[in-house]
Amino acid sequence: MLRQTIVQAVRRAIQSGASVELMAETSPDAVLRDADVILWLPWPPSDDLIPAIAAMSSGRPLVVFETESSAGWPTLDPQTWLTRGIDARERSIAIAIDPRDEEHSLALALRRLALDPSLAADLGRAAQAWWGEHATLSHAVTAWRTALQEAASLAPPGHSEDWPPHLTADGTARARAILGEFGVAVDFLG
Repeated sequence: MLRQTIVQAVRRAIQSGASVELMAETSPDAVLRDADVILWLPWPPSDDLIPAIAAMSSGRPLVVFETESSAGWPTLDPQTWLTRGIDARERSIAIAIDPRDEEHSLALALRRLALDPSLAADLGRAAQAWWGEHATLSHAVTAWRTALQEAASLAPPGHSEDWPPHLTADGTARARAILGEFGVAVDFLG
């Protein structure tokens, strides 16, 4: 989201009675350390949710764009304050802004978070719990190990016999040719 749009949304939230202030320092470390609410609103909207997941780990309320990558998350719609996501019974972990209505939706979200500290705290706790259940390093390691084990256990895909040789080469042809000049074969080359 363009900074100008964020500034406009902050002004609108303030005009409606909310106490909102943008941080001057916007480095990731400063935001995760000092912000009361974290905005992850890159423009154009991005499916890279690593900064949003880092924000969840901090236990602070999060405002994100609703993208294809975040659409399944249980989030609040700032227009209706109803939960969106695949299972609306789950605790909301963020507020999702529709990029087509960014300034208005962000102003609504900022106003509500400023005026309803219990909602802000609940969102932060739910986001941190979701992160702990789904997005920690140990979850990533487990997922990668599972994927690698599955890939290693799969049989090579079949192919027709008329495939070009470079598509079926095992990388040992040069070694076999050199060893063949000396009349030598090595078992590990098969």
